[in-house]
Amino acid sequence: MIPAILAGNTVVVKPATDCPLTVLACLKVIEPHFPPGVINVVTGSGTLVGEELCSDPRVRTIAFTGSTETGKRIMSLSAGTVKKLYMELGGNDPALILPDAVLDQTAMQRFRMGILRAAGQVCSAIKRVYVHESRYDEFVVKLTKEFQRVVVGNGIQPDATMGPINNRSQFDFVTGLIDRTRQLGANVVTAGQKLDPDTWEEGYFILPTIVTGIDQQHELVRVEQFGPVIPILAYSDIEEAIRMANDTEFGLRASVWTADEAKAIELADQLEAGAVFHNNHTIFQDLRLDFPGFKESGLSRETRWCGLELFADSYGLAN
Repeated sequence: MIPAILAGNTVVVKPATDCPLTVLACLKVIEPHFPPGVINVVTGSGTLVGEELCSDPRVRTIAFTGSTETGKRIMSLSAGTVKKLYMELGGNDPALILPDAVLDQTAMQRFRMGILRAAGQVCSAIKRVYVHESRYDEFVVKLTKEFQRVVVGNGIQPDATMGPINNRSQFDFVTGLIDRTRQLGANVVTAGQKLDPDTWEEGYFILPTIVTGIDQQHELVRVEQFGPVIPILAYSDIEEAIRMANDTEFGLRASVWTADEAKAIELADQLEAGAVFHNNHTIFQDLRLDFPGFKESGLSRETRWCGLELFADSYGLAN
């Protein structure tokens, strides 16, 4: 929204169908500081409101954050009026743990946050972990111990450290994914604590779940689970790990965990991801940094100069 307004446009904000309140609360504060009509908000379903915006010729540019499937639908609807598009779409982010990785308390806390932030409902969360076979058992034990510290419950309660899945459809998808994984013989272990066992069934709560004994072709490894369940796979050589990490239609984020920074940079050049973290897997604190996605994880750029260009018919300075 900010670069669109800076480039001289009015904007229409369409919040996510299932979680509009934060956006509405923010815009209620911001909107009075602009002339009437500069910032507009329309709530509703993507099928109704979103498709109308994509088809309307008065809309010149669309910036979208959401699933890859919805992104493809937006591209199709926008083709009729040749709109400019920015899309930050789904991810299936791999984390690669090398033999020399430091797996101390700080590292394990970063893994917990990288996997379980917002109950795993983050496009750039860690979705797959590849661990060198020499450190595999150690990592599984330490991650399980770290997950045991998580308290799942109503996010408004101060003692809760992880809240619920956002909606029934996603809850059913994630729990179904866990059930199918267990039925296929994988080792599925839940961790963490229930904040209020008596009301557990009243919310879309899922305990943090670790899956081992799983291979690259399993559904849990192939899809974007968007929930608090993580598959952990072993590898024997780094070429194998890179191949498995890149074996996906997604390419949003990745991370390399090693004590050797030069090695991390070398491997980052081989990973098909818009950005690669070293010994962390988080969200950019500096919003000037780019947020691209490769393959089916998105297109275009949204930060600083790229954002201004996206929302302008022409861009640049002439002497």
